[in-house]
Amino acid sequence: MTAPVPEPAPVGPRRYFNRDGIRAYAAAHAVQAIGPLRYGVDGRFWAYEGGVWVSGERQLHVRICKMLGDLYRPGYSETIRHVLRAEVDELTMAPFMRMVNMSNGMVEWNAEPEPEEWPHHEMYVSTVQLPVRWNPDARCREFEAFLDEAVAIDDHARVWEMLGYLMMSGNPLQRIFLLVGGGGNGKGVLLNVIMHLLGQGNVSNVPLADFATDKFATAELFGKLANVCGDIDATYIESTGRIKELAGEDRLKGERKYGQPFYFEFWGKNVFSANGIPASSDSSSGWTRRFEVINFPNEPATPDRGLKRRLVEPEQLEGIAYRAIMALRGLMVRGEFDRGESAARVHAEFAQRNNKVLAWIEDVGYMDPSAWYPRGDLLKDFRWWDGRENPGARSMGSQTFYEKLRQVKGMREAIRQGVRGFAGFRLNASVHLITADSETAPDDEVQFQKQGQFDL
Repeated sequence: MTAPVPEPAPVGPRRYFNRDGIRAYAAAHAVQAIGPLRYGVDGRFWAYEGGVWVSGERQLHVRICKMLGDLYRPGYSETIRHVLRAEVDELTMAPFMRMVNMSNGMVEWNAEPEPEEWPHHEMYVSTVQLPVRWNPDARCREFEAFLDEAVAIDDHARVWEMLGYLMMSGNPLQRIFLLVGGGGNGKGVLLNVIMHLLGQGNVSNVPLADFATDKFATAELFGKLANVCGDIDATYIESTGRIKELAGEDRLKGERKYGQPFYFEFWGKNVFSANGIPASSDSSSGWTRRFEVINFPNEPATPDRGLKRRLVEPEQLEGIAYRAIMALRGLMVRGEFDRGESAARVHAEFAQRNNKVLAWIEDVGYMDPSAWYPRGDLLKDFRWWDGRENPGARSMGSQTFYEKLRQVKGMREAIRQGVRGFAGFRLNASVHLITADSETAPDDEVQFQKQGQFDL
């Protein structure tokens, strides 16, 4: 009797099916064999391609379609995805700080005695790759000349440190960068260099105020190396809590329309530019210390229309990348950005702008130890000024205002004829003024005056 001839093994898409339907694990493993996959905390698949982990949703769909061919059904695809979610490693989006992923390799920027280059490998779990080659021999004299024209000489080192810090994954120094100055003075040129240095796909473009008002804005940061937004307006920022989280390496809640919320750590940095410093309701050190403000005080006599294009040519970007990495090494050893006189001035202005009481004092009067006002009059004057300068802002509470006055150097609480007030500050124009030589002066030595300008 002739032995039965075994049926030939199925070939093509049919090998992933049997009488009961799709062979889910066999199909899932075949998809994995095409190239590395991971499942992100954002609920999406990621694929390793060209030395970097990228969003892999489309790639995965293409793999499944080609593998199943005419037998493809949406239900089969979802079954394979279910298996893959259980089989592949998770992609958590944790920063890999000691390496910068560049187009020709991984650069260990803090290696000794010099930065060292390594081949790309999926084990680095890098989700951002700079579109620039690592080239220690490159130079960027045109960009150096631009800095000479655009920023003060004592701010050059800080700009280089900022560029190197932006290239690194992570934000251990908890900084937000703000470029300030009038139009046509180089802010946009530098932002353009940053965008090309980091790569368009590695950068989001969410305005600063949106983080306080739009619940979907935070999700745009997932997997990004930086958020860069130019020419933000001077809108008063009432709520700063979510913005501070962006520089605190906290776990953030990301929400997408019609999608499930997810939590992630944003290890990128925010870079904004503005013609003026935006004001906020927060004058705490937790707010002001997070900002690294760089002033652009100069406007070129003759605009160079081709400058933007020349500064992002490959050889310039390679030179910028090398010098920025070298500046990063010094920054991270020191743990603080370089600060010269220019930095000190602009940060003092930033602190004042974000302390409305200090800004009001500077705008409407001056310190004078012989002057005294009832505190209610000061509050009325401040609220009138605040309504004019920050329309739409919530009115500051009286106790908050008085506490901020107590913190002003040279200001002191004093009682005159049973009226509580503050001494040490003179308004240029006011309703009431009570003066005395001391807080303990007899009542008959206390004078009341009502006028617009006062000379004591």
